[in-house]
Amino acid sequence: MRIFKFSAVNFLAAFLLFSFSCYSQNKEAQVDSLMKNFNNDTPGAVVGVYKDGEMIFSEAYGLANLAHEVPNTVNTKFNLGSASKQFVAFAITLLASRDSLSLNDPVRKYIPELPEFKEEVTLRHLLSHTSGYRETYVPSVFKGRIPDEDLLTRKGAIEVVQNQPELEFSPGSEFMYNSSGFVLLSEIVERVTNKSYQEWMEKNVFVPLDMKNSINEMEVEQVIIGAADSYFKSDRGHYITDFSNRAYYGAADLYTNLEDIGKWFNNFKTGKVGGEWVKKTMRENYKFTGGDTSDYSLGLFVDDYKGLKRIWHSGAHAGYRAVLIYYPEIDGGVTVLSNYNQVPSTSVGFDVSKIFFAGHMDNSESATATNMEKEIKTLQVDEDILKRYEGTYYTEERNPRVYSMEVENGVLYGAFYMSGERLPFEALSETLFSLNNSPSNLKFIVEEDGSVNGGVVPYRGNVVFKRVYEPSINKLKEYVGNFYSPELNYYHEVDLKADTLIYNLPNEKTKLLSTQKDEFLGRDLPVTVRYERNDNGEIAGYYISGGRTRNIWFEKKS
Repeated sequence: MRIFKFSAVNFLAAFLLFSFSCYSQNKEAQVDSLMKNFNNDTPGAVVGVYKDGEMIFSEAYGLANLAHEVPNTVNTKFNLGSASKQFVAFAITLLASRDSLSLNDPVRKYIPELPEFKEEVTLRHLLSHTSGYRETYVPSVFKGRIPDEDLLTRKGAIEVVQNQPELEFSPGSEFMYNSSGFVLLSEIVERVTNKSYQEWMEKNVFVPLDMKNSINEMEVEQVIIGAADSYFKSDRGHYITDFSNRAYYGAADLYTNLEDIGKWFNNFKTGKVGGEWVKKTMRENYKFTGGDTSDYSLGLFVDDYKGLKRIWHSGAHAGYRAVLIYYPEIDGGVTVLSNYNQVPSTSVGFDVSKIFFAGHMDNSESATATNMEKEIKTLQVDEDILKRYEGTYYTEERNPRVYSMEVENGVLYGAFYMSGERLPFEALSETLFSLNNSPSNLKFIVEEDGSVNGGVVPYRGNVVFKRVYEPSINKLKEYVGNFYSPELNYYHEVDLKADTLIYNLPNEKTKLLSTQKDEFLGRDLPVTVRYERNDNGEIAGYYISGGRTRNIWFEKKS
């Protein structure tokens, strides 16, 4: 009898161990399936999963160096890109906890050569992307630099802010992602501590956390031992080594590996370095001056994902891609580090989170979405009614979207500029249309005379869209000329060819599409051009905006 009981216990233990092994293998197989396109012939990535202070899954995919067929391993180092921002944010917050500075100090207290504006920009504004300072990349493009090719220096990044004539918006009033601010923050660490950024981080963060594999790239083309090379694929199908052309440490350029990120995540829980105040302060979502709350804190996004609090940041630099995700309520984390720009690191990270932590997540969102889709009922609208919607429209938002509407065989189609996609809209009523049976709807507003000049996008907070303004050829001629920017010390030219304005950027050209009087959008590049007139009604110049940069002034010279 005793023998039977002993055997039963052993059988149960063996069965549970076997079941857990199968369950674990199933998860591993799911991750392998996500990464199946990255193998011994391609660059690739590493994936790490952490729970309760331990790395419970790690796997490497693809090659770290194609020329010598060196595989990625779980120990390979990768550039974190913008995911590096949390580290300089930690450094600044740590210095604040030691009374070496205050998060509410003005930036000019430490970098007095920056311009003095009417409103004060603080360190907290830099940390939360709410400063109103210029982003470094677009002004460089407008001045003829190519971000992915030309050498971009830290000095040049700081000079972009130095040359800025006014803030892009009131500090603290809105979120505008900005790498310049994090270059400034690493400069402040150096000026406050009288140490190089790497030296101070090594002594105060990496060594105390036993992060032996973490190093900041302090100079372009600095050799990082054990790091993967980064790659992209050319139009001809060949892999190209994507060399880093800038060392924007603070904003990017921390190299590390899965093991060290596990130790970094563990400090999120223990506060071994920094303590509770630093932990708490770094996770406080920024509150805008208008009262709304940002989903960004200090160098980190802090939000909810399927019912779990999520602390995370993604990054991209050269061919590197990265995402670091931590779920504090379950002490779980996921990391995806890649050396190939075709690896969708962020989406893979979220998918891996669902694979390993589904039991902690609320999956009711997908059910709700499914039910909503089932409730959408389409109908047939008379083609004469659809015809009144034909034309080109633009959205009134920070980065406007342009699309043309046309009717074909009784169906309303939207052709989207930039992407070139042409997609059908399904009628939910005579004025409301759904894109691909989703909540991304367009609601046209019909005037009393039956004309349609635009409408709203209800799903995106009632974003307004309007029919574009179409100036005559004679009107278009007014916008032609040579224009000079005192801020950039650079000339741009606008030409008229046939009935189209051509904006000549230093390294590219784009056709300009009129949206409203004196305002244009680039058809091929995401730029907006807003002309200004003098008291005589003549063109005085224009403001150009693009991406994260607004309103660089160009004065008409001829």
